[in-house]
Amino acid sequence: MPDSPAFIDNRDGNTFAKAIGGHLKALRKAGESPKELCIATGYFNAAGWMKVAAEAERLDKVRLLIGAEPRPSTEMGPRQPGDPREPARTEKQVKDTLNSQVQNLKTERDQDFDFHPDGLGRLKRLLDFFHSGRVEVRRFEGRFFHAKAWLLRGNSRGVLAGSANLTAAGMGGNLELSLGHFDDPLLEQVEDWYDEVWEEAVPFDLAELYEVLFQEFSPWLIYLRVLWELYGDEVEDEPEEDGQITLTRFQKHGTWRAQRVLDDLGGVVIADGVGLGKTFVAGGLMETYKARRQRMLLIRPAALEGTWEDFLGTNWLGDVDAVSYGQLANDKQLGGQHEHLNRPKDEYQLVVIDEAHNYRNPDTPTRAGVLRKLLRGPRRDLVLLTATPVNNSLFDFLHLLRFFLLDADLHKKGIPSIKGLIDEANSVEPGDLHPDLLYPLVDATTVKRTRQFIKKHYVNDRIPGPDGDPVPITFPEPIPTTVRYNLDEVLPGFFAEFAEALMPKTGKPLLTMARYQIERYLLEPEEKATREGALVGLLRSGLLKRFESSAHAFANTCRKMARQHEVLLSAMNAGQVIRKDFYREFGAAGDLDDEQFQEMLEETQHSEPLKLYDTSRLRADVENDLTLLNAFTAAAEKVRPEEDPKLRVLVEELVQLAEQAKADGNSDEDEANNRKVLIFSYFRDTAISIRNWLQAVVQEDERLACFRGRIGTTCGSSDDAEILDSNEAAWGFAPKTAAPATYCDGDLYDLLISTDVLAEGVNLQ
Repeated sequence: MPDSPAFIDNRDGNTFAKAIGGHLKALRKAGESPKELCIATGYFNAAGWMKVAAEAERLDKVRLLIGAEPRPSTEMGPRQPGDPREPARTEKQVKDTLNSQVQNLKTERDQDFDFHPDGLGRLKRLLDFFHSGRVEVRRFEGRFFHAKAWLLRGNSRGVLAGSANLTAAGMGGNLELSLGHFDDPLLEQVEDWYDEVWEEAVPFDLAELYEVLFQEFSPWLIYLRVLWELYGDEVEDEPEEDGQITLTRFQKHGTWRAQRVLDDLGGVVIADGVGLGKTFVAGGLMETYKARRQRMLLIRPAALEGTWEDFLGTNWLGDVDAVSYGQLANDKQLGGQHEHLNRPKDEYQLVVIDEAHNYRNPDTPTRAGVLRKLLRGPRRDLVLLTATPVNNSLFDFLHLLRFFLLDADLHKKGIPSIKGLIDEANSVEPGDLHPDLLYPLVDATTVKRTRQFIKKHYVNDRIPGPDGDPVPITFPEPIPTTVRYNLDEVLPGFFAEFAEALMPKTGKPLLTMARYQIERYLLEPEEKATREGALVGLLRSGLLKRFESSAHAFANTCRKMARQHEVLLSAMNAGQVIRKDFYREFGAAGDLDDEQFQEMLEETQHSEPLKLYDTSRLRADVENDLTLLNAFTAAAEKVRPEEDPKLRVLVEELVQLAEQAKADGNSDEDEANNRKVLIFSYFRDTAISIRNWLQAVVQEDERLACFRGRIGTTCGSSDDAEILDSNEAAWGFAPKTAAPATYCDGDLYDLLISTDVLAEGVNLQ
């Protein structure tokens, strides 16, 4: 008979797995394999079995007896008030421990197992062994089970007993002590003990725990299970009670989910699409804080004062303090001159910011800087309302999140670095950026639904109609029409030349944009030159947008850019290179005489000695760009309004609309409603030029006589007396649907020309 292991402690290679495996192997080679292997263990895991499987699975019969091993607190703890008396107390503890043991086995199976092909292969062999009829498993459930022993029966009898469980740690990791015994009468006593306990134990299907790994499921079921793992607790906790504000189902769900994010992170971005009622979702949140008697602060654009005032008053939220962006920036508590906040800033538990994308630039002292001051101190919850959390780049979203979020807040959601995730997304070509990359961040921080999502998943949702009765939600279906015009009529070949100068198909652009990336000309380049290069890309596309908007807007921009290039060249002649902040500090520098300009260069902090730069290359590129910009300006100024094909096409479209409105109208009022026209422009100077042109045309063209005195324009602040406040414009254009009950001026405009200022807080549908 081979030498038998007598002392095993898992030290210096003397592991239990090596001892039992080596002993079984030696017996097999000697033709003396045991007829039966009987194992008793307080705990089992598959990883432990794998360490002895090579030899143990060769045996004809294996019995595995497992039980509930007590924790020290369970074994030693005194009876607590409310605990049952013995033996019921111990029976309950054993049952709880057995249930916990099964759950731990499932957790190890799902999270700790090696899911590579080799690991799954070994587990599949274990399952095959369990199903072979050569192994039987029972669990002792009468009381706690602390025994650990390996009993070999047959001609080569023996027992290894000690402290080692049948686990990976027990087989080789923990410091254990097990002793081998191979003589009677001790062996006979151990065999009798094992058989007696075995009879008290009950069959236990250990294989069932692992079979789930090899079951086949439909993709749909897997998808549902993933959703349940991610959001199951949210579904179970979903509230049903209603507040005082009338909300649609999707708005209730948005409010409820936003509150969960608020409770978790202290802030949330509500980025539902335009017209889906972000104001109502915010109102639903406000109701919660009102019920807790907590203070609330609303920060909104000045133009939306009336809109929000009506909403808060109608929905019994009149105790919400509301200020404009400018009022907040000028409040004494935040470094301003006046008292606009009604309470000490630290008393506000909820801060809601409407059109929050206006705070996306972290360097603006009167916006982001002021908001950071407001949020310092005691924790308060922050709600950011914006349909466009990303305007220019993904960093817009990052800067909004930074008002309430730290990297550590998202570690538990598998996001180690918010900026790292944004950087990774920015490194991908936009066309190749998969939504999955940013989904974890958006899902954790944002409530975002689109119209298509609402139309698909909330088909029967209803809102109060004009008479107060609920009616189904409907979204007007836009019918886009493309209207083409030929610019070559007035500027033959210009667009091709402009495109070649701006973005050629091959080679470098003729327009170098040197003035906007000065850092690239340093003799010792700075790291941020790459960032400036990204800015130049935006400038190129912006210049193209100006050209697409109107010849007038394009000429204005080129003229302004040319003046800035002239200022830069003047500074270079004086031995200085000015940075972009100089232009913000001294906007009218191009209008000063030489002496005044020299004084400015001496005073400014935004200039550097010319000797730090590659002077000849910088001067050549700036002069080249100035020549091109002057040429662009001269060409665009040749396009007179009466010759502009885009304006001519616009007039003909308005004529058709007016004629169609007259043909379809059943009354003067119906005809007036049918000819309502909104003209949007990306740029204010385009909007104003269109206004000036149309006001002249409608006086002369009888086909457009219906629009005389009925043209309104809104495009933000302007010295132009004819520029309307956005509220005035919306109310006068659509008094029935846009104006508050206090509005009395009536229907004033049939044709409204606007920039996107009109869309702030207004449901254009």
